[in-house]
Amino acid sequence: MFKKIVLTFAGLALFLVVVFVVWLQYGTRYNQIEVWQANWALETPPEQRTTTVFEHVGRDPDQYVIVEYSAEAVEELRERNTWHSAGVPGAVQAHVASFQSLMKELHSQEAQVLEEQFRNHPVPSHERLLYLTRTKEDGSRMLAVLDAENRRLYVMEVFF
Repeated sequence: MFKKIVLTFAGLALFLVVVFVVWLQYGTRYNQIEVWQANWALETPPEQRTTTVFEHVGRDPDQYVIVEYSAEAVEELRERNTWHSAGVPGAVQAHVASFQSLMKELHSQEAQVLEEQFRNHPVPSHERLLYLTRTKEDGSRMLAVLDAENRRLYVMEVFF
C-alpha cells in the first residue's frame, strides 16, 4: 500500500515537472510572438528554433535574434506582413550596418563582443531577401530580414 502511494505521488510529481518544462519552453515562444506583435506589428508564426545572438535586458531590451521556421511557417510569415524586396545584393546591408553600429554605440562596453557576435552570425546579403523596418516616436527601431530560402528571420531591436 505504501509503495502504491509513493509511486502515485512520484508519477504525479514527474507529470507536473514535465508540464512545467513544456510550459516554460512554449510559453517563452509565444511571449516573443506576442511582444513582436505588440511592439512592432510584426506577425510571426511559431518557430522551430530561436538563437539569441545578443540580448541586453533591462528597461530597454535591445536584442539580435535569429529565428528558424518550417517551410509552411515561412509562407505564413510572408503573407502576414508587408515586406520590402532587397532587389540587389547589399541593399539590406545598409540597414544591418546601421543597427549594428547603433547597438555598439549604445553598449560600448560590449562593442568587441558585439562585433564578434555579428561576425559569427551575419545577416545574409542577396537580392532575394525581404525586409521590414519599424520606428517608434521615441526613436526605438526594429529591423526584420527574412531569408525565405534558408527559412530564417533575423530580427534586431533597439529601444530608447
